Amino acid sequence: MRSSTPCASLRLDWPAVTAADRSAAVLVGLAGAFVTLQCAIRGEWPGAVLAALVTAGVLATQAFVWTRSSRCGPCRLERDGEGRLWWQERGMLPAAARLGPGTRVLGPSLLVEVQPVDRGRFRRRRAWLTPFDVPRAGLRRWTVVLPSTGREACS
Repeated sequence: MRSSTPCASLRLDWPAVTAADRSAAVLVGLAGAFVTLQCAIRGEWPGAVLAALVTAGVLATQAFVWTRSSRCGPCRLERDGEGRLWWQERGMLPAAARLGPGTRVLGPSLLVEVQPVDRGRFRRRRAWLTPFDVPRAGLRRWTVVLPSTGREACS
């Protein structure tokens, strides 16, 4: 008779601002600059000004969100030896959590959606974690957690 193996304790620390967030901001900035330049070349100055203002507004909003996230510091998702998931933000006690339906493995990266078990303990968090954010070995270990919690393990 085989005994079930105990769950390994795992910890996943992710930064307040991920590489995917930074990449998205760069793409928005480049797209806005392209549209602004194209409008200016065609002589459509109201369109160029509008594109520049919209781009600046989106980037300013993103910078504000990053500043607010950076003050909170890095977050931690941890699975204890009994298989329960715990979420912890800096300065707060750990709260019971579960992986949401948006959790997926995307190639060498991991899209994580963490939801609170008790309403009101924290708000839902999502992050696209790449090897630039978390060591590759850490991401690989968490891909094993997904099937054990009922989440889809393939992209």
